[in-house]
Amino acid sequence: MLVGEKLDLFRGWLKPVSSSKEKAFCVVCKKELLCGKSELTKHAKYQKDIQNFEEWDKACRSSGKLDTMVQSSYQVQETEARLVSFVVENNLSLVLVEDLVSLIKTLPPRSVLENTEDGLFYRIRQEAEELVRTFASSFMNLSYIRTFSNILELDEKNEPQYLPLRQVYLGMEAHDSMALLSCDPCVKQTELDLVYRAARDFYVEAIAQIKARFKFEDPIFEFTKVYNFYYQKSLNGVVYP
Repeated sequence: MLVGEKLDLFRGWLKPVSSSKEKAFCVVCKKELLCGKSELTKHAKYQKDIQNFEEWDKACRSSGKLDTMVQSSYQVQETEARLVSFVVENNLSLVLVEDLVSLIKTLPPRSVLENTEDGLFYRIRQEAEELVRTFASSFMNLSYIRTFSNILELDEKNEPQYLPLRQVYLGMEAHDSMALLSCDPCVKQTELDLVYRAARDFYVEAIAQIKARFKFEDPIFEFTKVYNFYYQKSLNGVVYP
């Protein structure tokens, strides 16, 4: 029986050929294989097979979609394919293999490991605050923004603190283009206002999403400020033993 038939984890790599019980189909290489151990092992070691897996892996990375990078019955990680080769090459029992698969399923997805900066954990809050501060300064009064020691408490929907519509920041190049369009008699000013209003709405929604998705209520985030030069450059609030 195919390893891919026995274990859900491997079904994305090997699947039976409908016309034959003695053959398997490699989804990555688009090739039929004999079900024997030697044939599967030999195929897994082919340079072309390895190259196909590398290209498939790069395609998953470039797509930027997490759902294509996590384990599923239809898509298989490079590590899963190597595990199949290891199983058939060493003739492991299915009981041991099932335990091994259960253990591997508890590991974090590779995409999470590669995109995690454990050493920079203390910067998570700083980065979120900088984003909120940048977005807010693009459409709100600076005097209002500076009143918050915790910028995440800012009310992005406080309309009396909004800048005049035409002062909403659109970016350097966009600002020059809008300045030219505003002098063009063929362009309606109301249409230009729609652009500024759309940009402001974007900033408001971006701040709202950051505040909703990033909660820093855990005391750990206050503690990690000690290790962040951004907060301690003035030595204010440093915790002494």
